[in-house]
Amino acid sequence: MTDQNQQLSVPCEVVLCQIGSSGNRTISPEIEAWSEALAGHAKNQTRGQIGALVWSYRQGNTEYLSVDLISDQGGFSLTFITGSPHDFGVDDVEVPDMTEAIAMAMLLLKKINAMVTFYI
Repeated sequence: MTDQNQQLSVPCEVVLCQIGSSGNRTISPEIEAWSEALAGHAKNQTRGQIGALVWSYRQGNTEYLSVDLISDQGGFSLTFITGSPHDFGVDDVEVPDMTEAIAMAMLLLKKINAMVTFYI
């Protein structure tokens, strides 16, 4: 394992979504509460069908997941920033790794029934 890979590893105690390869998924109550609150915020900021443009990017050693929520009237952007313990924000959300960011984004997008487009 290289030094860079060691820097990117995340201790288990900071991960709140237990996402295994066998389909076993456990989402913590903290993330459920965050997604419920943010779904309410999204519904207050938008009208009609919500679209979501989702893409990842990297700057330096930090990976990001961007989620732009767009509707006929209103919208907002949400950015997941990897490499830190959780900070449940409304605009910028700090998470330990990309798996956690994707799981949280999917949970939110499912709650608001968003039409998702992945930008590559």
